[in-house]
Amino acid sequence: MEIRVVNGVGEGHTELSAFDAALKGSGVYNYNLLYLSSVIPSGATVKEVGTLYDMEGAIGDRLYVVMAEERGHRPGETIGAGIGWYQFGLEGGFFVEHHTKGDSPVEVRERLEYLIEYSIRDLCAFRDKPFQKEKLHHNLSITTIQNKPACAMVLAVFEHETWNT
Repeated sequence: MEIRVVNGVGEGHTELSAFDAALKGSGVYNYNLLYLSSVIPSGATVKEVGTLYDMEGAIGDRLYVVMAEERGHRPGETIGAGIGWYQFGLEGGFFVEHHTKGDSPVEVRERLEYLIEYSIRDLCAFRDKPFQKEKLHHNLSITTIQNKPACAMVLAVFEHETWNT
């Protein structure tokens, strides 16, 4: 199984429409999102692909994802979302999802990187696994709000499935 990591930002007249614009920006709009917790199955690979416009499927199909997203509406505020992941070779692994707001892209990036790293450190400890920083990966989406509400998101897309109709 290949799990694809995508990200997007969007803006709209409302925070909800900004969320939809961010889904479109990441290439995963028009699907029903089914949120998963954070476990990467044994044998799976994780690949950063940017967007998923090439994904097959019909409008309304189910899309299994781990997602981090942040919405906001205050001009000048910076928002960000990020997913980190860590794998134990063929034994699987896990994702962590974080989101935050701040005064600058640098502040938001540093906060997300801290949250992701220390969540992963804890999850390794809970599993009695050693933490090796070189195995830590992350993908961030950060934007500064202009004149309209905005959304930043990152998704780990597992698979899509049609409805049996």
